[in-house]
Amino acid sequence: MKNKNKICIINYGMGNIHSVYNALTSLGFQSFVTDRNEDFKKADSFILPGVGAFSKAMSNLKDLNLIDEIKNQISIKKKIY
Repeated sequence: MKNKNKICIINYGMGNIHSVYNALTSLGFQSFVTDRNEDFKKADSFILPGVGAFSKAMSNLKDLNLIDEIKNQISIKKKIY
């Protein structure tokens, strides 16, 4: 049975996005990759692929203006898995 939750994989220019997407697909999850705030509303939960360079990752998230919407979706709307 396919999982009905939609998982947003946040593309901030780092991490192995395609491997995460492929793994979720093979497990039966619906997922999509985006770097657009407006797409976050379509998600039930989020994955922010990890990297070893946290300061560079945060810099990229700030440059893409994604931090406030990530906080909104997870902290306020409780879209957490």
